[in-house]
Amino acid sequence: MSIHLERSSGPLAVSSAVRDPPAPSNRPIDVLSPGEQIRSSVGVSDGKDNMTARRAAVIAAASGPAAILVGDLFLGPIGALAIVGVGVAIGWRFVPDFWRTFLRAAIAGGFAGVLVLGPGYRLAMRIVAILDESTTPEFTIEGTMFLVVGIGLVFGGITTTWVTLITKTYAARRPVAVSVLTVVVISTLFLDSEVFRELTDLGLGPVVNVPMFLGVTVGWAWLADRWARPTREPLSADAELVPVP
Repeated sequence: MSIHLERSSGPLAVSSAVRDPPAPSNRPIDVLSPGEQIRSSVGVSDGKDNMTARRAAVIAAASGPAAILVGDLFLGPIGALAIVGVGVAIGWRFVPDFWRTFLRAAIAGGFAGVLVLGPGYRLAMRIVAILDESTTPEFTIEGTMFLVVGIGLVFGGITTTWVTLITKTYAARRPVAVSVLTVVVISTLFLDSEVFRELTDLGLGPVVNVPMFLGVTVGWAWLADRWARPTREPLSADAELVPVP
């Protein structure tokens, strides 16, 4: 349906038209317009499909913590792997561009963890030990490797993977994604009794310790999300993109 208004009096004719929006394009991705490619790259769809993708992303992301909290404690290692497998299968089936997002986020989070998270935490811990009169600062290769590899590479990569699945599917902007990553990592730190004691009791106390660890975490989270989602800021999931002729 189209509405056409025309006025032809005078030396110039003025014409305007309101037309129906063009039908969605079914062309392959390599021939889509830039706007359509952006929409495809962030996994944004409409209506029921979009809601299904969001729910699947949440289930896939929740399978990681569920495997640790439920599977490993009550079902054993095989049960934990089964929970993760079900989450990955659901994400693969319903989340657009699942494996590309999964692998890119894992690499981005792990690499950023090796560069920022692990070394940054090691430096912050050394500062806490130096400022605390009751402890003798010690530097060990084993402790450093645990922070760089265990915390930075492994934990950083896993956390970035699951969080990015949700923030990308929900088209969250970078400040939101960075905040979620930061909260997840800091919350995990506080669950460890030894780290919690170091943050609150040693050195100059939480007034100095917490901002140091928080600053390292925010820096890592920004870099990890920047590499995991290197394109422009994602659009709103409710936005309608019209193919560009």
